[in-house]
Amino acid sequence: MPRRLLAVVLICAAASAAPARADFDACRAAYAEAGLPQRLGDTDVGETQDRCLKGFALLYNMRTKTPDWVIERLSADSFRGTATRSKSAFAADTVIAENARAELADYEAAWQGQRFDRGHQAPAANAKFDQQAMNETFLLSNMAPQVGIGFNRHAWSYLEKAIRGWVLCGGRDRLYVMTGPIYSPNANKVLGANKIAIPDAFFKIVYDPSRGRAIGFILDNKRHQGRDLSPYRRSIAEIEEVTGIDFLTNLPERQQTVLESNIAPMWAYDRACNVR
Repeated sequence: MPRRLLAVVLICAAASAAPARADFDACRAAYAEAGLPQRLGDTDVGETQDRCLKGFALLYNMRTKTPDWVIERLSADSFRGTATRSKSAFAADTVIAENARAELADYEAAWQGQRFDRGHQAPAANAKFDQQAMNETFLLSNMAPQVGIGFNRHAWSYLEKAIRGWVLCGGRDRLYVMTGPIYSPNANKVLGANKIAIPDAFFKIVYDPSRGRAIGFILDNKRHQGRDLSPYRRSIAEIEEVTGIDFLTNLPERQQTVLESNIAPMWAYDRACNVR
C-alpha cells in the first residue's frame, strides 16, 4: 500500500546521541522479522516518542498520554523465569517530559463517575524472563485506561492468556504481538489532570513468522460476557483503517495484502496445558 510515513522526533535519555541511536537501531533489529508499526499520513512532528525497552518497544503519544502501539516478540522463554510483579511497581515514565506524560494520580481520577484500570499493553506475564523487563511493563507509557471488570480483568486477559497458550501449547515457537488503543474521531473522554485519553476500543495483532499467518482482534473498551474470543476477530486492514497505523511493515507488499485483507480463523491451543 502507498505510505506517507510520520517524521518522528526521538527523545532519548542517554547521555549522548550516538548511544541512543545505537539503542534504537538495536530495538529496530530485534523486530525486523515483522517490522515496527508506522503511523500513516501527516501529523505534527514531535507528537510522539519512541521507547525501546527490554521486553518490548512502543510509540508513545504525547497528546493522548498513551502508546499508539506496543510490539513484543514472544517465545516460550518469555514466560519462564523468576521475575515477579507488584502493584507498587506502577510508575510514571520519567524519560518522557513531565508535561507530556501520564502520572499515577491521573489513574486515581474518574470520568463521569467511572474509574479505569491501568491497562497493560505489553502484559507483565509476558516478561517473567527478566526482572527489569517485568518492571518496565509497569511504566505508565505502557498503559491506557481500561474498563476493569468484564474487560481488563476478563475478556482482555483471556486474549493475553490465549496468546501465551499459542506459544506454550499451540506449536508456535515465536510470535510478534502488536497492541494499542483505538479512539473515535470526536473522542473527548479524558482522565486526570494530565488528560489521559480514554480509548473506545483496543486492538491486538499477532503474527506467526514460521507459519506465515496473522490474526487480528478489536475489543470495545467495555464489559464483555463469556470467554469466546472469536467474535472479536477483525482483519488487519480494518485495524489499520481505524488506527491510521501500518503493520507488518517489513513483509513484502504481496504478503501484507494476503495477511491483512481477510479475517483469520481462530487459532487454537491445548486447553489441558497449564497457561497462566
